[in-house]
This record gives sequence, structure tokens and C-alpha cells, in this order.
Amino acid sequence: MLDRPQAEPRPSDQQISEELASYQRQILANAHSALQSRKFIADVMKSAASGGPALRAALIAFIDSSLQGEQLGVSVFRKFVEDNLPALGIAREEIPTLARWAAKSSELQLRRDRLVADA
Repeated sequence: MLDRPQAEPRPSDQQISEELASYQRQILANAHSALQSRKFIADVMKSAASGGPALRAALIAFIDSSLQGEQLGVSVFRKFVEDNLPALGIAREEIPTLARWAAKSSELQLRRDRLVADA
């Protein structure tokens, strides 16, 4: 009989929430260094996304508030988030900051189109 490796137990909801809070502080302090453990944070995010409604809401709040930082490296975190949203089962529209940015982008495109049409 082959020995199969035991699957690691899923962290508790409290552990996942604590990891999200810890990573949020790290990302807001220095996104570049915080994202050196991309696999780990991606796994934490997947655990939160597959948890109950409270964990999913905590994940969305984590992503949203982390994207609002103005320090260097936030663009790296944004790319990381956008690359991982499909695996999390979260639409861009569910993240308030991404939804606002998309609306502004659409508004700017409309202005550009009007300028070109008037030229």
C-alpha cells in the first residue's frame, strides 16, 4: 500500500482573517517585500474566497484597502490581484476601487472619443 501525503488542514477562519490583516499591513508598508511570498498570500486569498460570506467580505475589503495605498509597489499588488481574481471567483466589479478605476477609465475613453470625433 502506498503512503499518500496527508493534505494540510485548512486554516481556521480566524487564522485566515489574521493573515489577511497581517499582509495588509505589510503591503501598505512595502508592497514589493510583502509580495515576495506570492504563493503563500495567493493560498491565503484562495482560502478566504472559498470560506463563508464573512471571509469573502474580509478578502474583498483586504484587496480594496490594499489597492488604495499610495506607496511604491501598489501597482505590483494591483497586477498580482488582477492575475488572481479569476482563481478567487471574484469579479473586478466586486472590488470598489477597481470598479471606480474602471468607471473613470470608461469616462476618459468617452472624452477621448468625443475629442477625436470633433477634430
